[in-house]
Amino acid sequence: LVVADIVSTGLSTGYVKRWAARKGAQSVEVCTLFDRRSARLIDLDARYVGFGAPDGRIAGFGIGSDPALAALPMVVRIG
Repeated sequence: LVVADIVSTGLSTGYVKRWAARKGAQSVEVCTLFDRRSARLIDLDARYVGFGAPDGRIAGFGIGSDPALAALPMVVRIG
């Protein structure tokens, strides 16, 4: 099971899925808190999805590059 906070383009998550398959995984599924399907560049389906993600940046609950925003106790859309 590949667990990701956000799946957008699918490139990173797709790479990890292919890597696990090359290493002998019988099955590889994706679980994500936020799925931004509108940004997908490759065909990648997340099997377990918490929420659809809006376009634009989101932060909070450990997500985001700004430590102050990542420390928010909820997820918010910024910008």
